[in-house]
This record gives sequence, C-alpha cells and structure tokens, in this order.
Amino acid sequence: RSRDKDVQLRQLHLVAPVFRLAKLPKDDPAVASLRADLLAQAGVPWELTDSLLASLAGVDHLGSLLRVGTEIETALRAAERQLAEGGQGNLYGGFAPKGEKVGFEEARATVLDRLEEFLAAHTGAEDLGLRLDGEQLAAGVRFVRMAREGAYDIVVGNPPYQGLSKTESFGYVTTTYPRGKADLYAAFLERGLQLVRPGGVSAMVTMNGWMFLVQFTELRRFILHEHHIRTLVDLRWCAFESMRHATVAMAALVRGPLPVKASGFTPTPRDEREESSAAIARKRAAVLAQVGRHDFDPRGFAVIDGEPVVYWWTKEFLREYAHAPKLGELCAAHAGLSTQNNTRFVRQAWEVDRGSTMICRTDAEPSASMAWVPYIKGASGSEWMEPLQDLVLWRSDALELRVWVDDYKRRIPGQYIKNERDYFSLGVAFAAVGAGFSARAHCYASVFGHMGASVFPEPARQAEVLCLMQSTRARRIVQSLNPTVHFGSADVNRLPLLRVRGADEIVAAVRRVFHQHELGREASVEFQAPRPSAWKSVQDWAQKVIDWPEEESLPAHEPLLRAPESPSFVSFAVGVALGRFGANGEGILDHTPPTALPAGFLFLSAAATDSLDHPACAPLHAAWAEHGGAVGEGAELRDYLARSFFAYHKGLYENRPIYFPLSSSKKSFVAWVSIHRWTDTTLDTLLADHLLVTRKAIVGELADLRDARAGADKKRAREAERRHAQLAKWLEELDDFIALVKECAEKGAPPVDPKHPREVDAPFRMDLDDGVMINSAALWPLLEPQWKDPKKWWKELSSAPPAGATVKAKDYDWAHLAKRYWPARVDEKCKLDPSLGVAHGCFWKYHPAKAYAWELRLQHELEDPGFRIDEAGSDAARAAFLAEHAADARGIEEKEQKRRARKSGGEEDDGQTAIELGEDGEEVDADG
Repeated sequence: RSRDKDVQLRQLHLVAPVFRLAKLPKDDPAVASLRADLLAQAGVPWELTDSLLASLAGVDHLGSLLRVGTEIETALRAAERQLAEGGQGNLYGGFAPKGEKVGFEEARATVLDRLEEFLAAHTGAEDLGLRLDGEQLAAGVRFVRMAREGAYDIVVGNPPYQGLSKTESFGYVTTTYPRGKADLYAAFLERGLQLVRPGGVSAMVTMNGWMFLVQFTELRRFILHEHHIRTLVDLRWCAFESMRHATVAMAALVRGPLPVKASGFTPTPRDEREESSAAIARKRAAVLAQVGRHDFDPRGFAVIDGEPVVYWWTKEFLREYAHAPKLGELCAAHAGLSTQNNTRFVRQAWEVDRGSTMICRTDAEPSASMAWVPYIKGASGSEWMEPLQDLVLWRSDALELRVWVDDYKRRIPGQYIKNERDYFSLGVAFAAVGAGFSARAHCYASVFGHMGASVFPEPARQAEVLCLMQSTRARRIVQSLNPTVHFGSADVNRLPLLRVRGADEIVAAVRRVFHQHELGREASVEFQAPRPSAWKSVQDWAQKVIDWPEEESLPAHEPLLRAPESPSFVSFAVGVALGRFGANGEGILDHTPPTALPAGFLFLSAAATDSLDHPACAPLHAAWAEHGGAVGEGAELRDYLARSFFAYHKGLYENRPIYFPLSSSKKSFVAWVSIHRWTDTTLDTLLADHLLVTRKAIVGELADLRDARAGADKKRAREAERRHAQLAKWLEELDDFIALVKECAEKGAPPVDPKHPREVDAPFRMDLDDGVMINSAALWPLLEPQWKDPKKWWKELSSAPPAGATVKAKDYDWAHLAKRYWPARVDEKCKLDPSLGVAHGCFWKYHPAKAYAWELRLQHELEDPGFRIDEAGSDAARAAFLAEHAADARGIEEKEQKRRARKSGGEEDDGQTAIELGEDGEEVDADG
C-alpha cells in the first residue's frame, strides 16, 4: 500500500512491526508482500523488531516506570546470535559489509537513536499510516530516553497514590517492581533509586504507609539494607491544602549504603489531626524550623519484625525492645470468623429468644440446640471488659453459616472461618479499628470475629496480658509500629512483654465493678434494675495504676458512683409493666408474670380509658412522679410515652428496639408490645381488647354529644361541639389504624412499591430468629408514625432479585418472613443456594449430596454419631439418596474419613465440606 518506494531502505526493517500500531492487517496480501520484501533486504528477524516496538507499548500510562532499557536488552539478548552471524545486515547502521559482526553494546547504545530518527522522518507520511501512532510513539521514545538508569544526581517526584489492582499497569508493575506492588507510589520509590547514580539522591513525596505497613516490608528492607535514608519528614495528616485526609511523608533516599546517620522530623505532634488552614501554616513553619528532629540509625530497626521505620525510638528503647520477649511468643494474636453477611448471621443480644442463646462465663462448647452464641466484633468503644453485645447464628454447629461460606469461597477466594480451635475460649480482644489501641477481656465463651481479633494466654496470665495491652506504653508502641486506623494481629504480636505491677488485683477490681455496672445497664443480658455505677471511675483508676511510675506505691481505688439517668427509671418501669423485667430486681423474665399488663400490651388512648389505669402501671406512675420533671419537660406521662419515649428506647437498643410502638397516624392511639411476648394472636388481641373497645366507646360518646349539642344550655352545647369535633377526628384516625392492623394480621403488610406486591397473603407471624429489622419491616404501616426505617426495609425485602439474578447486598430472602410472603421466589433460590436450603428447611430436598456430606461431618464435629439434619421429609430424602446414588454416597463417606484423618493428625480444617458438586452434578474433590 506504499505509494513511495523511495522510503529510506536502510531502516525499512523497522516499518513492518509498526504496521501493528497502525492497525494494518498482517494477513493482507499487500502487507505480507511488503513484509517479505523488507525482511529479504534487511535480513532482520521479525520477532526482534516486533519486540522492540512492543517494549514501548505502555509508555502512555507507565511513563518513567517503563524500563525500556531493560526491555531492549532482553530483546537484543534473544537475538544476539543472529546479530553476531556474518553476512547479516547491520540493524542499527544500515547495511554492513559481508561478514561484519554487530557488537551487543553498540546495538544497545544506538537502537533508540535509530528508532527516533525513523519515526521523526515518517510520522507525517500518509503512505505508512503512522501519523497518530507514530507521533505518540516518537514522543514516548524521547521521554523514555530521559529515564536512563544510573544517569542522574538527583530525582524529585510526587508520584500518584493508587492501589495497583485498580490500574491497567498492574501486571507490568507487579512483575517489574515486586517490592512496590502494594501501591503505585511504592514502585516510584524503587524506580527513583534506579534512576540516580551511586550516591545520588531520590526525593519523593508519598504516603507514609511504606514506613510501617506489612505490605511494604520488602521495600523497606531494600531501602534500609541496600540503600540509605538521608532525611524523612513525616507530615502525616493535613500536609497540603488539596490533601488533608491522608498521611503524607517526604523522603530523601540515597542510592547505595552510606556510613552516616539519618534524620527524621515530626513537625507536629503525632496524634494531632487538625485539618485547618492554620494547622497547615504551622506545619510548614515547623518543617522549616526543624521541629521534632530525631537522628537515627536506619539499620537499627532490624530488631523489629518487619523493620518499621520508627525513627523517633531512642537507641535505649530499641535495645530494651530487642531483649524483651514478645507477646506473639507467649500467645499469638489471631483473627477469627468473617460471616461476609452480618445482617443475616449476627443479631444484637436482646433480639432473639434467650432460651436459644448460650450464655456461659467459662470456656464451653455450645450444644446443638443452641441457635445463637456470643460473638465478639469490633470494640465499639469498649475497654477492659467485653460485654455480651452480639450473637452469631450457630445452630447445628453453624451449619447454615458454614454452607454459606463454603459457597461464598468459590466466588471470592479466602478463608472466612479461621482459628476455630480458639472459639469459646476466654481470651483478650483488641480494637482493630480506631484512633486508639485498646483491649478487653472476654467475659463469655464466644466466637471471635475478624474485627474482634484476640489473644489467648493461659488463665493465670490473662490479667497480665490485659494490663499490658491496656497500658499507655503498649498503645504507643502499637501505634508506632502501625500509625494507621487499622491494627492487625502482626502489630499486636510484636508488643514487648513489659512488666505491669499488680495486674491480678487491678483486673479483679475491674471485673467486680463491671459486673455491678452490667446489672444496672438495661441493654445488658445481666440487667436487674437501674443502679449507680463506678464503671467510669474504675477504668480511670486502672489506667492510672498500670501507667504508674515504677518507684512509687500504687494508689487505691476510691469508687466514684454515677447515678443512673432519669429516663432509665421510666424505661425500667415500662419493662416491668410489659412483663420484660421483674419489679424487685429479678432481671429479665422468660415468662410474663401475672402482675404485668394483660397480653403484654401498654395501650395508650387520647380518647378513652387505657392501660395507664391498670394496677400494673403503678410503678410507672411512681417513676414518673419522681423523674418525670427531668424526663418529660412538663409533658404528661401519656404524651411522653406516646410521642417521645420511642426515641430514647430506640437509641438505647441501637435501632433494634425490643418494644414496638404500634401507632395510629397522629399517635393518638399507641400500643406498646414487647417482641418477646408476641404471639400469633397478638394483633387479633389488640383489635379485640383495645382498638374495637375504644372505637365503641368513642361512638357511644359521640351519640351522647349529639344530644348535648341540641340542648338549651349554650355553654354545654359549645363544649359538646368542640368535644364532638375532636372525637370525630380521633374516630377517623382510629378507623384507619384498625384497617391497617387488620391487613397486617390477615394478609401481611401492603407493598411500598406497587411493582413489588406480595406473592401471597398470609397473617403476620413474628420469628425472632429473623431479628428486629425483618420483623419490624413486616409491620411497617403500624410503626411508620414513630419509626421510618421499617418501610425502607420492607421495600428492600419486597424487591429482592429473582433466582439466578445478580445477588444484591440487601437481599433478605434468607429470612423466614421472606418465605412467608414470597414463597415461589425464595423456593427457586433455595434450589440454587444450598445455604438458603438450610435456612428454609429444604437442604435435603434440593441438595441431598451436600446434606449427606455435612451430616457426616457434623456427626464427627459434635461427637454425636446419631446427629441428623432434620427437616420436613428429610428421612425419605436421605433414604432415596443412599439407595439411588450409592456410589456417590460411598465417595462422600471416603472423603469424610480422609478429612477426619487429616484433622486427627493436627492439620487445620480448611472449612470446606467433604465433597462438592460441579455444575454438571458430578463430584469435585474439595481438596483441589
């Protein structure tokens, strides 16, 4: 296709590979002919010239990270034999005499010059179709020639901060800069040292994570052992106007080792995070004044695992750290369970049935009948002691969770049920996320989560470890080793075991006061009644004692009691009236006492007699008489309970309230009911015993008022008129309320969006295992006047994707209420998702091979040879599977025996089932 046959023939061998850049088809006859002609005249292998051009392909997004010199050398080495043969054309200088050999160094020194000359001569030539691609490539060549390794005295840069998984250059950078693969800026740190000559300086502004984080360990070792840190300026937060929310550092690195000390600067306090313009100005001034200077030996960090650049540690402290045993040697820290779906598998401790919850203060294993067990998540501000805040679904040894994770692992690699050997053992958890490092002792046998990472020392040393981890010195060390917002197990394992005086006495006092505090905290499982608490003062005392100077005697604890808040007394009285709590400090009751309100209703009516007249509300009136002035700000008890109390209650129970305020549109009629006293007839009882009775009373009074309005007494007539108008409004509001209660009781909640109606009509049935969120969603019309969230949750529940569609994060079809109102949609999903089969009792029906494999495994795990996964029709499904798929059953049994042998040999269980099924139904070896 070339119209100009007089193109410079001595360099035409470079044209052919550029056809690829111009997108000319290589199988085109004209292109093939020209290619053959060029190769015949030049005698140059196509693969060499093609690889030379390919080496420049990433220049647009790699820039100075592109090691073209290395790429060219690789290509030349591959072709060195051909280049050295006699009679070959000189690739770089035209056609040489017969037999002349081309030297490797000469070829390497001239290739970029010749390529640039060629491109300069032809980027405007239409006959080559190179205008756009050629101009870009020529510019790239000129730029890359600047990035000659070992050529500069100084390199200065402000590289981009970007995780490499989000860049198209991920593969190249990972391969070329393996030490810097955690972030693009780390690759530039390594590249800068390649570009400078020995003794030259590479100065970069980057994030400061490379100095501390574990993913940069190899980069740190490369810098600390093969090169030299000359100066560090750790600017941390708010370094620049345009970057106030990232931790930034400036580093001057010298290529090659230098026998001199380095300097590090912290211009502002390390724990300061002020992001104002004034803070930036102070930081700039402090840098110029060399505030916070620390001289250090870059090789001195070798005594710390991972060699973080803690430049402010003194030589004396480094020496002390080096000789101290580390916490990881005594009891290594571990992360635990990650459910990957806390909404499905985790509940607040007060949401579910206490009878199905394991609560044990010693190491223990849950029985198969226990559906929920304590679960340790993040700290949520807790220190010293871990309250029972969360529960995780553990029925049948967490069968539903295990089946879910087993399937989840095939979609996203990783192990989510970790370190099971330490589940239900008492240990010490530490805060993984937050501005400060802290620790708290397990108070109950629990499963610990990945954000509830823990250590498990011997019981005799638990107090020592807790006090060590709570000490200010330990906090500073951990925050030095990892000055970010996330602490990992590796950081805790590097803590030195420093002596803490009186650890056993400190922890004993803290435990004693914590127990008393929990007895007075309503959301606690140990709650009895409101009471004064010394919890704040004992924590302050304990912190002071563990940080007390070694040479001084320890101060005694002098409790400072804090009185309960006034609303807590009213809230407690509400719980007594509803039958949740014992009136005399008995704590949480499993059954409604005869002294409580009938049917567990606290019914409030603006129009007629209500529950406040019942003797069960006497404690409530007494609490209001004493505390109502501080709580209600002048309001009447009825108005406070109907309009204001729910805000307090919802906050106390973290948006998972245990009392539902079923309310009319303007809150003129409110029925408080405890979720733990809810029965299948609760809504019917509300209608019969309260709403319809109240309606009858209003209708009767309206009839009487009509007579009074027609009477001769004008004053009485006017009063009757006002009362009649008010009652008429209340009656209209009550009728609407009654209609909604009837619909929920008989059919279910109406749709929020007409596009997603119920599949079937079914009476509402509360299922505590579904949690407050799902149960409240199915009552959203009755809760909306007080609480807006349930309406949103019902919409999400209604619009869940069908079977086979992409699963959304807010897909709640695991819930029993989802199966109640959308049975066909949920059933189709159960056929595809074995964990949903477990949740809805059709595991054997739709996944018999998996059910059999898990049944065998749990017989071993629970040490119960008679254990069965019991569902409706499971006996028949099991018998049919064993009869019709005998070979598959034998394979499952053999694999389970292998798994048991591995585990008895001490191998950690990988969390997989004994057998998996491929898409075609055939067996797949779970061991890979």
